[in-house]
Amino acid sequence: MIVQISNRSAIRTRYNIDGGCCSDCCTAWCCTLCELVQESREIELEERALQR
Repeated sequence: MIVQISNRSAIRTRYNIDGGCCSDCCTAWCCTLCELVQESREIELEERALQR
């Protein structure tokens, strides 16, 4: 759980995504699968944008 929160925070910081520790914690705790899909999609979109 702590690793997921940390990863989510790192992704938000790297790609300048709004949010905070409280929302990271709630999302990781309540919606783990949704969180992982969201992170995966966001990384994919951001990396595609950087390649252009």
